[in-house]
Amino acid sequence: MPNWIHRCKIVLVSVLPVLLALISVPIHAGVEPMAIELAVFDRVHLSKQMRQRIIAETDSILLELGAHLVWQDGPSGYQAYVPTDAIQIILSKSRPEQWGLPPNIMGEVVPTGERSRKLVFVFPAEVARLVGLPAPLNLPYRATESRRLARALGRVIAHELVHAIAPDHTHATEGIMLGRHGTATLLDPELKIDASCKAAFKAGLSAFDSSPQIDQSQQHIANWA
Repeated sequence: MPNWIHRCKIVLVSVLPVLLALISVPIHAGVEPMAIELAVFDRVHLSKQMRQRIIAETDSILLELGAHLVWQDGPSGYQAYVPTDAIQIILSKSRPEQWGLPPNIMGEVVPTGERSRKLVFVFPAEVARLVGLPAPLNLPYRATESRRLARALGRVIAHELVHAIAPDHTHATEGIMLGRHGTATLLDPELKIDASCKAAFKAGLSAFDSSPQIDQSQQHIANWA
């Protein structure tokens, strides 16, 4: 065997473990996303597949912002309007009169008097209407329609979660925190998160008090899937 081939083999053997170690290191190593517990009250009875798609869409946005969402069902038979979890998401068919929510809105964060405890109302029928789908939501949507609605709902939830975590952040002129979303932006595959949103969300996380009671080994799907 020529000498140079032998030397090359020695170099490869010594370098290979280093290369494998570098490949195995996660891209975001050292940056641990903050766990945020969500209690979801599904008053519209979405399908399991729809819920899974909504989770995937919302998770992808919040993970980019530095939050790890822990989803669980709200306690059965429990009145959601008395907050006991860090954030409660109520998927509602109608607007509760006591908050005077305007018509045609897709979602709203209702303050509870505590900065770290919020009620997030989302109105799936209104989201469906905006993206050109019929309501009620238990209709047998085609696969493409189901994906459209899940993407739009996931983005509305993500938008409201940013408001919940960073209440001082105003609406943006583009991206996920656009003040008035339309069909195009809710379904845009290239919808962005602008730098000001990331900065405000990071600051909000540092002040946010959330102590999930769920075993983290369940990851972010937990019971709501």
